[in-house]
Amino acid sequence: MRYSKQAELPAKSWWMLPGSDTARAPIGHSDWTSCFPMERISAILEDMFFEFRQYTVLPGKRAEWVKYMESVIIPFQASKGMVVIGSFVDEEDENLYYWIRRFKNEKERERLYKKVYESPEWKNEIGPRVGELLDRKKIVVKRIVPTPKSIIE
Repeated sequence: MRYSKQAELPAKSWWMLPGSDTARAPIGHSDWTSCFPMERISAILEDMFFEFRQYTVLPGKRAEWVKYMESVIIPFQASKGMVVIGSFVDEEDENLYYWIRRFKNEKERERLYKKVYESPEWKNEIGPRVGELLDRKKIVVKRIVPTPKSIIE
């Protein structure tokens, strides 16, 4: 089934089933597996935000970092409930890497941070490896909120 962007929503928009008044996330987003009536969408999205992360990869380690993110970190975090929207490399600076995560609200972010960063896997296996590939002192984390016409909600 194909999805289309619903333009009639005044402040927020979501993915719509064609010819329907229910919304569903794009294919592949397992956290929104059920359909929601339109009147519930605004309430659901009201507190939602994204976390934009910028990492400085150690010189010559970008390919290794991207492979580690895509084969270990992102799958691990997704298994704990994190929603990763995208993973990116800088076109001009070989040492910059970006990724974006989505949270329904602050309470969810706190819960997921605990599940991920306080887990034995993160503390004993994944976290130490991160320090071998990134300059931790240069990590930049921004909380961002989509504007009303944003297509990533």
